[in-house]
Amino acid sequence: MTIKRPILTLTLLCLLLIVVGWLNPIVAQTAPLTNQDVISMQKSELGAEIILAKIKNSRANFDTSPTALQDLKKEGVPDSVVLAMIEAMTPKPTAPALPVEKRPVDPSLPVYGSFNELRDKHKVYVTADEINSRDFVRLVFKKYEGLQIVNDPSDADFILLCETRSSTESRGRQSSHYLRTQLTAYTVADTGQHRILWQEDETYEEANGFSFSRPNEVNLAMHFIAALKDLRGEKKKK
Repeated sequence: MTIKRPILTLTLLCLLLIVVGWLNPIVAQTAPLTNQDVISMQKSELGAEIILAKIKNSRANFDTSPTALQDLKKEGVPDSVVLAMIEAMTPKPTAPALPVEKRPVDPSLPVYGSFNELRDKHKVYVTADEINSRDFVRLVFKKYEGLQIVNDPSDADFILLCETRSSTESRGRQSSHYLRTQLTAYTVADTGQHRILWQEDETYEEANGFSFSRPNEVNLAMHFIAALKDLRGEKKKK
């Protein structure tokens, strides 16, 4: 079946009128109030309380110039309504920003940085909770030309701390002794706070006084140097 052009045009026109009629109330609701809207409400003999409530709960785009205010007065708009219109167009003062409280830095709490920060740091001060552990680490570091061991932490680019903790477990007549060693590379800020750049730990077992592996300190020191060489793009010697 073929629909004739006049009928089709008339149908489309009706649909357009329906859509426009549906949109008009929405546009009217969202449009800001103007001086003419207030004058129209005043001429409709709406009470001042009703007009004030409408102004309070609507967006506004009033003209509050001296000439416009005189026109409102001529139209019989009450002073209370005119005052509400002026207040609606007056920018609201913003509350002053609250000052941000700066809490003092607790130097006992470390922060974590990036291992990449060690790329250009060469002077290292080695310390440990045991003299033997410190000597093991220093011995490994002396074999790497990319590090210079210093004897004063104030001369160092970073500090390397070696800590060892021990524990014992009994299994029947046998007892096993475990040593857990942690190696930490860090820098010290002016506040005294430690900035940890690298940290690794290792545990090995001593059975009845015998150990079947290198000391943890040696392994960890070698791991650190290997990671540092890789960071600096140094080729391993064959």
